[in-house]
Amino acid sequence: MMRGGVGTLTRLENGLRTEMFSLGRELLELLLNDPNLPVPHDHPHDGERPAGRHRRDLFTDFGRVRVEKRTYYHNAQTRTGRFPLDEALRLFHGATPAFAQRATRAVAREPYEKACENLRREGLHEVTPDLLKGLCRALAPDAARFMRSPPLEKPRSHIPCVVTEADGTTAPMRRGELGGVKGRAPDGVAKGREVKLAVQYEARVTPGQKPARVDGSTRFLATLEKKDVFGGLVRNDHLRAYPNPPLLHLFLGDGAPWIWELRRTQFPNAVEILDFYHAALHLEPLLDAWGEEGAQRLARREEWKALLRAGQVDELIALCSARCAGGDAGCVEAMDKALGYYRANRFRMRYDEYLSKGWPIGSGVVEGGCKSVICERFKRSGMFWSSEGLEGLLPFRAALQAGRFDKLWGFLMDTKQKAMTA
Repeated sequence: MMRGGVGTLTRLENGLRTEMFSLGRELLELLLNDPNLPVPHDHPHDGERPAGRHRRDLFTDFGRVRVEKRTYYHNAQTRTGRFPLDEALRLFHGATPAFAQRATRAVAREPYEKACENLRREGLHEVTPDLLKGLCRALAPDAARFMRSPPLEKPRSHIPCVVTEADGTTAPMRRGELGGVKGRAPDGVAKGREVKLAVQYEARVTPGQKPARVDGSTRFLATLEKKDVFGGLVRNDHLRAYPNPPLLHLFLGDGAPWIWELRRTQFPNAVEILDFYHAALHLEPLLDAWGEEGAQRLARREEWKALLRAGQVDELIALCSARCAGGDAGCVEAMDKALGYYRANRFRMRYDEYLSKGWPIGSGVVEGGCKSVICERFKRSGMFWSSEGLEGLLPFRAALQAGRFDKLWGFLMDTKQKAMTA
């Protein structure tokens, strides 16, 4: 029986972990500094000449490792150089693939300082925020390509239903990033830029039953790009995910004009559905114009929500229009303005039909995505982003939250391999 109880066990485990990392580093250094280590392409290519041997510190899953003599070849005509050992190890900004994957996963989850703290707790004591930022900057272009042109999925036939949802949320930006950006506040001063987010997923729809999202089918796409570019990216993502069109394509949004324009230009065959929560939220201006308060207002709200759910939007419009007919001009104007939302979206509000078919009537997946993908990582207290820093992390965060982080890393590894063999 071990003396000292839990405290002794904790110290023992921490000591073993430290020793394990130390032994791992020593072993890796021995292997990588072995003069007989076979390194592919360790010879001059056309136009290259040997340019000495160089020392370098690598970051591995066991910590910092020093390699003493790495052969370097230089091409004076193209002004490029290469280290065959680095190519063979597929290093990313001086980091091994295992460490780079661990590090980018950490910063996709938490701020840089917190990610460092967690990595140090795991035994990687020499990790710094600057190291993690440099690694993300180096990987950002290829990660962006994964988001903009993801790997083509294997064609499948008879995909019953795909749902596309779009929304946006403001991310806090540094002052120098806000030139020409209009804010929503009355003074027009912008404090951030809109991050547009799309989510696409497969749904099981059965008449008379609630829809169910298919596990593993969710795809997030997030960017600071303007709506036209964003729409093309969403379209491209859809085509690569579904080379064979789904039997049914539903498009949900909160009523913002740019969202319906995206649907019109990129998905002309998709069925538009206005998010029911936002449809119900827009009852408040109608209730204000109606003029009831307290319990009567609450009862009226539930009555009108039932009308919406039953697909009786025209009845609601007629009811509210009659309320102020011939009355006070201010009441007529307020009611007519409030009804404009329902008149513009009435064909997207056939909720009785949608529910009978088992279709979704809420865009909660993309709204939840705005919170989980954007807000929880990029809108924490005291954060202000550069466009480069935000765009560089968005692919990692979106892939992580969609459960596609390993696919992203498979893409990065394939890209590295293709660059080596080009």
